[in-house]
Amino acid sequence: MNNLPTFWLFLLVLLCLGASAVLVNAQAIGVTQAGLNLGQTIIQRDSAFWVAYNTCDVDGIRGFFTEDLEFYHDKGGLTEGCDQLVASIETGLCGAGGNRLRRVALDSTVRVYPMADDGAMILGEHLFYVTEPGRAEYLDGRARFMDYWQLTAGQWKMSRVFSYDHGPAVVAVIRPADTTALSVPESGIHADEATRRN
Repeated sequence: MNNLPTFWLFLLVLLCLGASAVLVNAQAIGVTQAGLNLGQTIIQRDSAFWVAYNTCDVDGIRGFFTEDLEFYHDKGGLTEGCDQLVASIETGLCGAGGNRLRRVALDSTVRVYPMADDGAMILGEHLFYVTEPGRAEYLDGRARFMDYWQLTAGQWKMSRVFSYDHGPAVVAVIRPADTTALSVPESGIHADEATRRN
């Protein structure tokens, strides 16, 4: 019974040391209220951009880019300038009678990092859904993104955009009634494979 107060005192000391270590670590890696606010700001701006993109609001899309924008795409190459990219979106993805593309970020993968000189980097993964005329929307692919946002005349705008590692969308197979483990290859299961396995 005499060891009980010693145990609680030891536990309290460990908790205090752990809390101070977390605080020191957060300060060492630059987690500040300003950093949290910047992250929220960039995520809000990024989300607003994708609303404009998903609804083909071409004028709205333009407002998110600097004039000297550089857009790097692993399949399509480099597009230079805001006017060039917006024209490409207007006649391509948002062209009359064509397919529509909808992008959805995978929230658990999205990260924001402050950069010197009024900048921020956002990166993560996203899924793309396609709607073709006369067909229901379907999951088409997955890719990674990395965008450099800079504060320009009081507004956060993208100046460098990287869209890469495009490939098929991977889905997880969950069988609630079956508690046995399903062996999934490291690359995952493509949506077509999941259908064939059921």
